[in-house]
Amino acid sequence: MIEPLLQGLWDEDQTLSLAQEDSEETSVAYERLQDLLVDAFLLIFESFENIVVAILDVQWIDEASQDVLHRLAARVLYRNVMFVCTTRTSDRVHSPEKLYGFVRGFDHLRATHLRLGPLNREGFSQYIQWFLGKNIQEELIDQIYARTAG
Repeated sequence: MIEPLLQGLWDEDQTLSLAQEDSEETSVAYERLQDLLVDAFLLIFESFENIVVAILDVQWIDEASQDVLHRLAARVLYRNVMFVCTTRTSDRVHSPEKLYGFVRGFDHLRATHLRLGPLNREGFSQYIQWFLGKNIQEELIDQIYARTAG
């Protein structure tokens, strides 16, 4: 299934042909590579009954990753796959329109948008201790809380 996608992606000197200037061949190779990545995800997904794909800090996502994830979302419509994306509205690296455009690409999956605020100090402490699975010094938790804003 994957081998046909690989044909034409590599030059004779074994370099990826996407490195060339924009052309129709490059566009075809780019789409083949995206399909290859999606097919690889789908092969992995076959081993599991339910899948959660977590995409953290989605405001930093690049266009190529966005394209692959939208392609993947279109192909998992009738599978038990859930996409969970987190973002920080305080990181204004990219325009909100780009971020909302990315999220709208999942609307066909019965998307639910939740707006959550940061954790308070006590909730944050409980989360860190659960996540790291051990007792953490309060001073360290204070430092992490201050840097992440909860």
